Amino acid sequence: MKKKPILILTLTIVIKLAAAQVPFGLKAGLVMPYYTVKSDNVSLNASIKVGFTAGIVSSFRINKAISFQPGLNFIRKGGN
Repeated sequence: MKKKPILILTLTIVIKLAAAQVPFGLKAGLVMPYYTVKSDNVSLNASIKVGFTAGIVSSFRINKAISFQPGLNFIRKGGN
């Protein structure tokens, strides 16, 4: 029974220390996808459907000149 509170406390401390070293941010924007599909002698064009993109990003510094920036984005796609 005592292992669970100790594990939770340890994980909380590790997460707090890691979060202090890694900056997080938000990313947002506008997307206007346009599709053209060609197959044999048939060509289809889809008109632009305005949407949005949103996500979270982070940055891990490797050295002075290089950093790794992973992110998770939602992008609305499609056409009319």
